[in-house]
Amino acid sequence: MTPPVSPDAKKVAKLALLKLISRRVFPDVFTFRLLRILGIDYERVKEPAEKVFVSRFLGGCAGAFCISVDFDNRRDDRLEVDRTATLEILSLCEEFNIPVTWAICGVTAINEKDVFQRILDSKVKHEIAIHTFNHVDFSSPECTEELAKSQILRTISLLPPGAGRETFIFPWNREGYFNVLNELGFIAYRGRGRKLAYPSKNNGLWNIHPLFYLSEKNYTCSNLLKALLDLAVSREAVFHLWFHPWNLEKNGDASRYVKDTLRPLFEYAESKRREKKLWVCTLGDIANYCEARSKAKISFEENSRGMDISVECRVEDIRFRKNQVLTLGIRIIKDVRKTLVRLDGSSIPAEEPVFKKQDRRTGVIYLNLLLDKHFKNVHLDFES
Repeated sequence: MTPPVSPDAKKVAKLALLKLISRRVFPDVFTFRLLRILGIDYERVKEPAEKVFVSRFLGGCAGAFCISVDFDNRRDDRLEVDRTATLEILSLCEEFNIPVTWAICGVTAINEKDVFQRILDSKVKHEIAIHTFNHVDFSSPECTEELAKSQILRTISLLPPGAGRETFIFPWNREGYFNVLNELGFIAYRGRGRKLAYPSKNNGLWNIHPLFYLSEKNYTCSNLLKALLDLAVSREAVFHLWFHPWNLEKNGDASRYVKDTLRPLFEYAESKRREKKLWVCTLGDIANYCEARSKAKISFEENSRGMDISVECRVEDIRFRKNQVLTLGIRIIKDVRKTLVRLDGSSIPAEEPVFKKQDRRTGVIYLNLLLDKHFKNVHLDFES
């Protein structure tokens, strides 16, 4: 049995992690040990350097950033802070155009109807996820399959048409009844274990592993959050942040918490997004991308003048989105001065491909492919 970690050890681990990242030093062995002290598992999967590949994330981004917010207040004594914090979060998301996965508890949607409607009416296209009706523990022996299903359907009945069928958030992250989730069309969930990793598919759904829980105890953690975001980018992983609106409280003031802790993180995430290093998305977005990526098959032929590439992707499961966009990465030699791209015989505008230097000898062109059919053919003409 692993002995408990003291608060002092966690504090030292946080400081060491910040110091390593500030120096741009990311040794795997230290990363693993420091994250374990913080209660976070670390899964490093190094993929082979293929000539043509599907990028781990949309747009050739190195990492992904997603947020799930549990809209599940069931206590009158924190009603005001929950309402205030929810409105503050929505305003911040609209300012930075950051979509959030809102995990809706049915009873909260009824009790805070005006705030719930504000979520639905947001200028940002948020994802609406299901968090049961009464915050029922799916792992409890008292929760039957019939109860689990009714908890989901009662909440869905409160949502606009077409919402709430991609992501399910288990209350307390306690998992159960995956057969019901599959039957009702869900594709993503937030698992129990905290992990810095790429999503994994379990029981027919994609687990978008949570990384950090934002609570009243870590009001001054904005530097650590930014450090973890850097770590996710360097490790080609997902930074999944989650919290409740009522968590964002500092001496009764939700605005102060949002301003001092959440805003700096959003500003930093926006800077990484502008650099095309970070994909800011929802849990459903990631699950759909991962599913299509897992089904993609690539073949190609290359010569000194160009390359012919064939991409096959068959996503037969009707739960997943049709016309999914995948990002194709193509490594080319440094001596190539210009690359002309044709997709299914038609030229792509010059501004469409994004060229990125990979190392001294090669570069990468990233192409976003809309998978509106099972096969896509890409032809590259090289000009030296």
